[in-house]
Parts: sequence; C-alpha cells; structure tokens
Amino acid sequence: KFIDMFCGCGGVTQGVIKAKHKGKKLVDVVAAVNHDPLALLTHEKNHKNVLHFDDDIVKMDEKLLPYMGKNGILWASVDCTQHSRAKGGKPRDPDSRVLPNELPRFITYLNPDYVIVENVEDFLKWGKLDKDNRPVKSDRGSWYRRWVKSIEKLGYNYDYKILNAADYGAYTNRKRYFGIFAKPGLPIVFPKPTHSKTGGNGLKKHRDVREKLDLKKEGYSIFPDERMKRGKKPISPNTWDRVEFGIGKFCLDKDTQFLIKYYGNGKNAEDLEEPLDTITTNDRFALITPDKVKKKRFTTQNIQRSINANSIEKPMGAILTRDEKTLITVVIDEDKKAQFLTKYYGGKQH
Repeated sequence: KFIDMFCGCGGVTQGVIKAKHKGKKLVDVVAAVNHDPLALLTHEKNHKNVLHFDDDIVKMDEKLLPYMGKNGILWASVDCTQHSRAKGGKPRDPDSRVLPNELPRFITYLNPDYVIVENVEDFLKWGKLDKDNRPVKSDRGSWYRRWVKSIEKLGYNYDYKILNAADYGAYTNRKRYFGIFAKPGLPIVFPKPTHSKTGGNGLKKHRDVREKLDLKKEGYSIFPDERMKRGKKPISPNTWDRVEFGIGKFCLDKDTQFLIKYYGNGKNAEDLEEPLDTITTNDRFALITPDKVKKKRFTTQNIQRSINANSIEKPMGAILTRDEKTLITVVIDEDKKAQFLTKYYGGKQH
C-alpha cells in the first residue's frame, strides 16, 4: 500500500506504479493528497482508482486516510520552494517551511513500514528564520536534525542520499534529497547509478539534452530591431551578458549551439552534450545559434553594455598588484576591428 502526499499532478504515483520486480507489480497506490485542486484533478484523471484528498495537511484529519500498517509506504514530497537556494536572498514563507512537522502525526496513525521524503538539497539546512523571514546562517540544519529525531522516536531507522536524475538516465541534472525511514529489521537501500558525467567503470555517459531538442526550429530573435517588429521587449543586459559568456565558453574554435538560462543560480550557459539543468514552469532556457549572432555583428551596438568590459578610449580602472585585465580584439570585417579591456575576475563572468 502506497500513499502519495503532496502528490501534485502524479509524477511519483506514475513512477511507483510502473516499478516492477521480475515482471511483478510492487505497489498499490491507495491514496493521494494535495492542496491544489487543479493538480489533484489531473492526478485523478490519470489514476481513477486512487482515493483523492483535496486538503491542506495542516488542517487535515489523518484518520481520513486508509490505515496502512504492515507493508505500507508513506511518500511525502514536501513543499521545497521555501527551502531552495533558488529563492536567493528573498524572504521565506514560514508556514510552508514547517510542513514536514505535520508528518509525525500521520506516521503515528498510519504506522507504515517505510516513510520516504523527497526535497531539495537545502532541506538539510532547514533552521530558524530571522525577523525578516530569512534563514539564520548560524542555525542551519537545527530544525532538520530535530525533525529527523522526531520520526526516529516513533521507532524508525534513518538514512538519506542526494541523488541526481542524470545519474539514472534522465536528460536533466536534478539533484534531490531522498530520506528513508524504515522499521527495525527492514533494509534501507538506494538505487545504484547507471550513468555518470564521463561514463566508464561500467556506467554509461550522461545523456545529451541535444537528443531531445529540435535545433532547427528558431524562436524569436534576440536582436532589438527584429524583436521590435514582433512587438517583443528588448533583451535585458543580463541576458546579453549570458550570451557573451556562452560564446566565449563554447565558440572560440567553432560555431557551437548552446543554451543560456534567463535566471537562476550557477551556470548561465549550458552545453548541449550534457543533461539540462532543472526545467521550471516558467520559460527559462534559450537556444543560441552563434553563426546567426556573427552575421548580425555581435558588437556593442547590439549589446548596449558589458559588465567588466572597459573601452580603451577612457581611463582604466584601478591597476592591482596582480594580473587582472586583458586586451580583447574582436575582428568585425577584414579591415575593421574593435578592442576593449576585460577583467579576469569580479562581478559577471566574461
């Protein structure tokens, strides 16, 4: 018996239903819980034989769920948004962050053999918020540790791992925390990777996202004159910075298409020969085709600005005691070139 809490549209339910051992089905999903009516409706359309509960677990009576007991698995993909580093320095919603604290009462009633919790890596840093609802660095992980102990006291052993979807054949790099609580005597086992970044040692190489993209299909132009004709807003300076960074990273020797992210932490440019970073519900990725950029003469007229790039027609910034600047020469035509200075480090990557 399997109960899917925070079930969303049904990704976890679909996965466990497909799971088989020696051709035999392993689980029977008996109930699904979610507070979003539209997501739950989607789940119900695909899984009609499952009991569906449109409810907030803070207010929900746990005794509404079918009792599990032996051979039961309770899965909880607890809200991750307010734990994720993707929030940056923004305030967090304190109510969403404490939802895991509701699980012990459900576990006490349902008495499952296993409890599996999925979340972002930053869940391990779960701790207090300050008066502005921002995480207190000195208290990182205190609430997470307290939460683990609250479930261990109910008679469970515990272990966790950070798993990357790309290591199991997915076309996306998606690292997630998976915590497993098990009754004494029951094993805690995590799946062995089938892929790795470079392959070898019996593992396949990570799958290229290129296989899933239609690289011949062109979207809207990034150049101001063409965008204005379509009534589109000009590309932001930060996006131009990312395009520049990608060209410098992937296109020094040949014209190689690549992806940029409009927002998010970490890499701003991504290789088509690797799995894609996390795909969000908002538009996040753009495909860059360098030869088209070159035909448009990728110059300051189009870019408008470039952080850490300085004209040689103006005084230079402070000269440090270590190498910090380099002269860049861009050949535009055979008889025309442009030159500017750029920093090796500091601020945006160029």
